[in-house]
Parts: sequence; structure tokens; C-alpha cells
Amino acid sequence: MRVEIVSPPSVTSATECVVRVLLINDSYEPVAVSRNAFIGPNLTAQHAVQSVEPTYGGPDEPLTLQPFSFYGRERSLSLPPGESEIVASYRVGDGGEEISSSARIVVKGAE
Repeated sequence: MRVEIVSPPSVTSATECVVRVLLINDSYEPVAVSRNAFIGPNLTAQHAVQSVEPTYGGPDEPLTLQPFSFYGRERSLSLPPGESEIVASYRVGDGGEEISSSARIVVKGAE
């Protein structure tokens, strides 16, 4: 399993930035995935808003991710000028290993 972030390397602050995060089963076996354990895409930890499933914190209904397939979400973010870091993670099993990914986006001031 791996987490991958798809984002542009740079944007202007006048436009929203579309970011996708994917949970990819890159193995030859089906894997049960907990949607509630998949978090992101988010700005780094200093920002309080997190992108999670609507069922987050409640009962989970796992899905089976077939070999070489993915599950993901897309968000549009308004980013301040400067450099922003996008993060995403997935926790394998109860209290198991955390798989994470991050990407940096350069945000240029409006022209």
C-alpha cells in the first residue's frame, strides 16, 4: 500500500488549487481498507481543518481494494502566497503502521 498526492508544483494565490490524494494497493492481493483511517489532503498540522470521510469517528464500513487499484479524494484549496505543504496519511490496522506522503506547492502572489 502507498499514499500518493497529485498536485501542481505551483499555483497563483488568485486561483484554487486542486489536490488529489490516492491510497494505492500496489500488491497482488486484495486489501481491506478502512476509509476512516485515510486522512487528507490537508495543509500541514498547524492548520485545524482536516479532510476525512463523513463517517470519521463513527462505525467504519471497510471496502476491499483490489490489486493495483486505488481509492481517493479530491479537494480544492485556497492557499496563501508562499510555500504550502500538503499531507495525507493512512493508518494500517488498529494502532498499526502509518503510511504518509507530502508535497510542496509554491503559491505565487496574484498578478
